[in-house]
Amino acid sequence: MSTIDAYLKFSDAPVLLRRIPQLLWLVHMVNLVLVPRNWYVRRVLCGLRQSGFMPDRVVDAGCGLGDHSFQVARMFRAASVTGIDASKSNIDLCTHYAAAIDSQRHSFLHGNLSDLSEATPASLVLCITVLQYIADDKGILQKLRSLLAENGRMILYVPVHFKRYLSWYKRVSQLPHFNYDSQRGRAHTYTSEEIIEKAQSAGLSLERVEHTYGPVGAVAYELFSIA
Repeated sequence: MSTIDAYLKFSDAPVLLRRIPQLLWLVHMVNLVLVPRNWYVRRVLCGLRQSGFMPDRVVDAGCGLGDHSFQVARMFRAASVTGIDASKSNIDLCTHYAAAIDSQRHSFLHGNLSDLSEATPASLVLCITVLQYIADDKGILQKLRSLLAENGRMILYVPVHFKRYLSWYKRVSQLPHFNYDSQRGRAHTYTSEEIIEKAQSAGLSLERVEHTYGPVGAVAYELFSIA
């Protein structure tokens, strides 16, 4: 593997983070400021808290670097949080960070969501920008639905009308170790109507549907990804 390929290989957490896991907090804060998706997820979590909803157990399906796993634990102090991700590097980093901050409320599991065998009901399930990478998306939604405790909630965030805007980004995104979609194998490109239909057919009742950022936010995200 070339130096540039090794540098751009997304599946391995940066060496500095692996050496000093406490820096992951800074990454989370930067992502919260620069990634519009994270603003919306946080806003929905704040709305749940303001409504009096207080989950005791949270499952973060496809937790990545733990942005939402650690955020939800800060917002809901009584909740235990389980993060699940297909990247062992992500899981190892989140586990080391949880140990570094002496968190007893976090656990992280390495595995594919298709192999999900969690049995303990969760009052809140997060599935943030994950569904489009799973071939059996309806099956996964059904599995996540089965995890929900009575009166439980799910936050499902999925890109729709997928489109690249910056021509330079389109060219760069073809590099095999740059493009997350090519690495993970993007299985679906959805319309809003398709997501609603899949969620309902999986047995989920939709309490709220919201469209988030448009072309301006998409361009901002592409610039962030390049940076």
